Amino acid sequence: MAEGPTRWWEFYAVRYAMGTVVGAVAFSFLCSQRPETQSFLFGTFTSNAISLETPRLILLGVYGLIYCYIASAPILVFHASRFLLNPDASKKRVSVCSSIYAVFPALCGIVAWWAAFHHKIPGKPLFVFTAFGLGLLLELEAVGVYLSVARNRQFFEFYDQLARRRDSAKGEIVDSYRHLREHGNSFFIVFLEIALAVVLFEALKLAPSSVTGNTETVTTTWLAVLVIWIVPAVFVWLISTLFERRFRDA
Repeated sequence: MAEGPTRWWEFYAVRYAMGTVVGAVAFSFLCSQRPETQSFLFGTFTSNAISLETPRLILLGVYGLIYCYIASAPILVFHASRFLLNPDASKKRVSVCSSIYAVFPALCGIVAWWAAFHHKIPGKPLFVFTAFGLGLLLELEAVGVYLSVARNRQFFEFYDQLARRRDSAKGEIVDSYRHLREHGNSFFIVFLEIALAVVLFEALKLAPSSVTGNTETVTTTWLAVLVIWIVPAVFVWLISTLFERRFRDA
């Protein structure tokens, strides 16, 4: 019994260590794109070379961990709304839902394409693809949050049945799917860190460069993107509160 907590503790330590490293690399890359953004990470550091002094490495590690945590926000929403997955859904239903869910991301891509030509944004294909991907991600999160709240009884029944099933399970089947899911989470986090870096990189194209080194426009743009990125995860508080209420009444 003593091996379990140690094994899981080591597993989470490795996951967040990997996420921190990837986050630090992603954030340092973003800060290196403009002279005014270098101050976010290196203070008055203005050289193109990255210093490996201990204080800056510690600061880079802290930023990497924070970046990792923020980037993984969509996983929280998908984890909460996993009861909506239906592995027995018909191909027709999947096709219909896919067609409906493609409308909003397509509109985001069209608007991005218009903005790219109107404002002469460089790298138009990547800018449009980023807008499409972000629109799809936010749409899936919004649907997950809404249905988790609207179907909170079904939400509670899913986790109640899952807990009962786990208590009665024998062998290593629970450990098996937990390992699969947690390893999947680790690589999902890395993917989202890269995705968020692409979104923030493309958002820089909307912030005009500052000759005086003023970071206000970049800061405002990045904060707006981060707020949009984490807002769906904020509603998980409401989902968990409804879950708690159902648990009390059960």
